[in-house]
Amino acid sequence: MAKRKKHRKSKGEESLRNELRAPAKDKAARDHSSETSPTNQVDLLAGSATFADQVAQIHDSRLPPAQRQTLAAQIGQVQGNHHLQRVIASGQQTEQDRPILEGSDTQIQRFEIGDGGLPTAGWQAITPEHEGRVNGAIAILDRVVENPRLQNYFRDHSPGGTADTLEEVADRAKIWEVTDEGSLGESLEGGDDMAYDPLIFRIGRWQIAATLLHEMGHLANFATEEECEETTEVGRTYAPFITSVSPRRARVGDEVVIGGISFGLQQTAIDRVEFNGVDGGRAISWEWQHDTQGQIHIRVPEGATSGPVVVINNNVRSNPIHLTVLP
Repeated sequence: MAKRKKHRKSKGEESLRNELRAPAKDKAARDHSSETSPTNQVDLLAGSATFADQVAQIHDSRLPPAQRQTLAAQIGQVQGNHHLQRVIASGQQTEQDRPILEGSDTQIQRFEIGDGGLPTAGWQAITPEHEGRVNGAIAILDRVVENPRLQNYFRDHSPGGTADTLEEVADRAKIWEVTDEGSLGESLEGGDDMAYDPLIFRIGRWQIAATLLHEMGHLANFATEEECEETTEVGRTYAPFITSVSPRRARVGDEVVIGGISFGLQQTAIDRVEFNGVDGGRAISWEWQHDTQGQIHIRVPEGATSGPVVVINNNVRSNPIHLTVLP
């Protein structure tokens, strides 16, 4: 029987939970209410048409098949293959009339949003209000799946893996929401279903994508949590997020502990912590564990002044958390 895999919240997460109670504004979340282009334009892309208009145009039998294939390819490139799948499936044409991507004879199937019977207790279907941000995460994952390094990583870490393992996992993956906050992400090991929790949703689409990519490692039966977490580094879905800084008042030379998500398994040459713009240098320790998530032990550097602490993973900056530097 497949096991249910959980991420557990870091111990310091509670200190910042109230700051995230209100729904965050995700600048890249989908907005299907944008102004539409004239229906005779074939270049109907993301941000230029409603979902209904895209369905109508891509299934317009008056357009030559080549133009409909071009439109399908453009929508898939800009808004992701999952969105394209929904556009195609929403039409009323027969399977023979459905537009498909050039060189393909099957409908796009990656990353289905789960519906119907729930796969396990404590999960729920994704609400319509959340679909825009989740589709944004799916668009990221659609691109990530094409990464040859990540394809090789799944081949090498999945029992009996092949060059097609990552694609196969993506094709069968179903996405759900965890009802209660605290696990970050869950999945049914070796199965088809995975989920993110409310905190991950509030952080944004990149964190949703990073969390689901970790869970895809469980769907592929990776042996360890560390192997699953490394998928976010190999797939370049960097999404560092600080949940705690302790203490919040310190002097130069004092050790502080930074807790959070997606810091990476260890500090590399392009990972650092900044104290109000001052590089903290080499950390005392930079670790990831399943139970506590990311933890960085580092000293307040010379020249640091009161202001934001930021973790930088592969040149991607985290959210800022204020630290008061005492004289």
